[in-house]
Amino acid sequence: MTNIEEALMKCLDEIKVWMTSNKLKLNPDKTEVLTVQMKNNFNPHTIEAIQLDSGMEPAETSKVVKSLRVLFNEHLTFEEHVNSIVKCANVHLRNLRVIASKLDYELKRQLIHCLIFSKLDYCNGLLYDLPDCLIRKLQK
Repeated sequence: MTNIEEALMKCLDEIKVWMTSNKLKLNPDKTEVLTVQMKNNFNPHTIEAIQLDSGMEPAETSKVVKSLRVLFNEHLTFEEHVNSIVKCANVHLRNLRVIASKLDYELKRQLIHCLIFSKLDYCNGLLYDLPDCLIRKLQK
């Protein structure tokens, strides 16, 4: 076991102790593991799987995990998250277009604000300093 894995296991043990003391349980079936690394820096010590509990199957590492409706990838580029926002907004706009002729202007405006802008505003602090190509996707 490498130093990285040992440090990670120690951290995981501390998390389990904290969760137990707060009457919480770490569910290995629902736990996702994300290893974050720089995009241009190949790390030969990449962790493939993490043993959450003895006697349980190790949790595989994921390329993308979802937490609080935000998609995080292994390089923290937020590309998947932006694509998810754009896809969801387009679905809502398509659905609104179907019923638009039956709605007055003010109601259409409120629905767009409620359905589209709320998606853009949610956790928008994470989108600070994104590359221009991702910002343009959100602005279309």
